[in-house]
Amino acid sequence: MKKIYIILFLAVTANTGFAQQQSMYGQYMFNMLNVNPAYAGSRNVGNFNTLIRRQWLDITGSPTTGSFSYDERLSDHNISIGGQLYYDNIYTQKRAGLQGFYSYAADMNSSILSLGISFGVMNYNANYSRTNPFDVGDPLLQQVISAFLPTAGLGAFWSSEKWYFGLSTPNLFKSYKAEMNDKSVSFAGKSGHYYFTGGYVFPISDMVVAKPSVMVKSVSGAPVQIDFNTNIWLSDIFGIGASYRTGDALLGMAELQLNTQFRIGYAYEQKISVISTNSHELMLRYEFGGLVRKKILSPRYF
Repeated sequence: MKKIYIILFLAVTANTGFAQQQSMYGQYMFNMLNVNPAYAGSRNVGNFNTLIRRQWLDITGSPTTGSFSYDERLSDHNISIGGQLYYDNIYTQKRAGLQGFYSYAADMNSSILSLGISFGVMNYNANYSRTNPFDVGDPLLQQVISAFLPTAGLGAFWSSEKWYFGLSTPNLFKSYKAEMNDKSVSFAGKSGHYYFTGGYVFPISDMVVAKPSVMVKSVSGAPVQIDFNTNIWLSDIFGIGASYRTGDALLGMAELQLNTQFRIGYAYEQKISVISTNSHELMLRYEFGGLVRKKILSPRYF
């Protein structure tokens, strides 16, 4: 049975590595820089955001993912900038990188349209000796591959006080590398990632709002995947929500706005396909300025 689980795990991680190269978080709707560079500056104040995700805790070598980002809108300009450090470890494969973000926002009566780009560099490392092969002499399973590769993305983000829509492709370049017989070959980067995101704020009372949102993700070589999300916020202080990712997982989340500057969030995910196990995710955000928070309908509080 142990060998069967190892084989299943390798199959899943291979599919994750080749069909889905972009890291995904359950609480993505609270910081969409990871999927849309045009989101930079949308919160109007400088903010640090950290996301740490640990998947499949009961499996050795299970995926771990994390990011640390900062973005801000420049004073008296429609220009926003940001940066992000990230890592993504999946058994034999490791990715770590640095990204920069730039967006330009244009006022459109009661809404704002932002266009953004991202650019950076990523280190990809694969250590195939960790597969613990039955044939320990197989040279293909003794390779250690390491490469620095460029990254880039494009996006658009249109928002008002009650809704937002986004279109983006955060992974324009090939992002994996293989080597064989002293030759270097890029692969698995031909599959682009395309995202559509949208959300709306429904006031239930003066103190309670519902914030449903959706993400549609398309990746070459994989079926279209949709995230359906709903969050309920009480007095701009406490939020609780749930998500369903088609054919993949169920997720519950809770957010706490400790004061005008600091927010903490937690998400628990239960897989429903291939291997049934759980994942945990922690979010921390700090916003500068100590400003009085905007009214409850503000898109900042997605």
